Amino acid sequence: MHGPRRAVYRVLVPLLLANSLPRLAHAANSDAVVVYASIDRKPLSFTRLLKVLAHKSDGEQDLSWERIKCLKDPSRHEVLAKICTFIIQPETESCPVPIDSICDLVNSIPAEEGVFEATCSRDVSLLRSGEIVQGNSTDGSTTDPAFFYPSIAELAADQERLFDELDLVRGWRLVKNLRLPRREVTVAVLSTGAATKYGDLAGEVVSRYNAVGRDTENVSDINGHGTAMLSIVDGIGNNRRYHESNNAKVKLFPVKVDTGVTESTHLSDLLRGVNRIMQVEKVDVAIIPYVTESNKHTDMLLKQATRRLVDSGALVLVTTADRNMRLDSYFVTPCHLAMNKLGMLCVASTTLEDPTKLYSSSKHSDYIPLAAPSSSVAAGAVRGKYYSSIRFRGGGAAVALVGGAAALMSSIGSTKPDPYDVVRVLIHEAPRGVQDGDRQLMDVNVTNIGRAVEAWLQLSLELQERAERGVIKEAHRKRNKGMPGHVFDLDAMVIRLTVP
Repeated sequence: MHGPRRAVYRVLVPLLLANSLPRLAHAANSDAVVVYASIDRKPLSFTRLLKVLAHKSDGEQDLSWERIKCLKDPSRHEVLAKICTFIIQPETESCPVPIDSICDLVNSIPAEEGVFEATCSRDVSLLRSGEIVQGNSTDGSTTDPAFFYPSIAELAADQERLFDELDLVRGWRLVKNLRLPRREVTVAVLSTGAATKYGDLAGEVVSRYNAVGRDTENVSDINGHGTAMLSIVDGIGNNRRYHESNNAKVKLFPVKVDTGVTESTHLSDLLRGVNRIMQVEKVDVAIIPYVTESNKHTDMLLKQATRRLVDSGALVLVTTADRNMRLDSYFVTPCHLAMNKLGMLCVASTTLEDPTKLYSSSKHSDYIPLAAPSSSVAAGAVRGKYYSSIRFRGGGAAVALVGGAAALMSSIGSTKPDPYDVVRVLIHEAPRGVQDGDRQLMDVNVTNIGRAVEAWLQLSLELQERAERGVIKEAHRKRNKGMPGHVFDLDAMVIRLTVP
């Protein structure tokens, strides 16, 4: 039974031993097949790929040279280079077989957990590139921050209640009286972009990126979803109630992955946005407020993209669905992908009237560690020629609230924190449980930003003092090196004096 496969392996390996995957090249034509190789940190060599095919194939695949050589020299997909994607051009000299034959072969490759996984897509929209828009393109106009001073009385009352539920004012006061330095952090929001005139966001948007390949000329936010999320992140992260306008530490990076015309984003646009965030390399927090339809293809792409985004050092925040989406499997939703992944957190939405009750879809509740009251949040948006307050609600509002808190915490201190430490403190300092109807959810708690900031400040002070003690101890060690044995080490002397 294994004879034919071993024969293929013995014939092919000597011929291809010197070849490896991948080689850099530009994107292929519209007939190209995009192959996603979920490879941990380094490419899988072609000889190793052949070995996987020869020893783990189901025996029903055609392993002829004409077919297998298509996997020999795929070009790296530059538009999605950070997500380790490769392109194969069918019906060419290097790959004479048709598209269907290639996809059939690629999809038959068995996965090796943590090492290799592949799938084949004929979605040519993945080959399009996005558009980088430097600067904030603003006239510098400012208004009262919509997040703090909603123009509608009812909305203003809800906002004050929201501040109380999140214990925001205590968190802001703690940061205002901070004894530690603060650093600049960048928050990327993948949504509908940002409005051309930002109102209270003027000056805080460091750059923009349009990942919507079919709409590269329109970089503004015609829907308002992205601008609303940005105003929430800015309001919390920049401590707007207390800080001076020229002292903002949280910078914003809107990434347009959705035109706002359809109900959701295309997977290809979402991947382009994630890839751009990793290219920037200085993003501290990345917010992805989308739940995509699930299948094997989507599962692998999202897993690959979020894994590499976390590996790049960003804290990744995802959300639950706001409606009863019909999903084939919840094991491939962003919330499930966040399980046991350090540096990635799923956030649910609860009602403002009762923050312990789920507001949005509860289908993902088994994978949610944190929730935020977000059935009514005042946020900024452009309506015609005017920048004003709107009522923003649901998963996007919830993940923006937590994103603002994460940005505020990450700005404390002079060095970039471990994203997992931020997640750990946010979860640990969430005291109230959440219910889905009459059912108490396990390990799901409501965010308390005031408590989280207080705990983070304490942790940061302890880490700073520990670092300072380490520097002093090292200086003493160097000073006493080579000294006679009767000369006391200062640290040892201090210990003897302080121990009863």
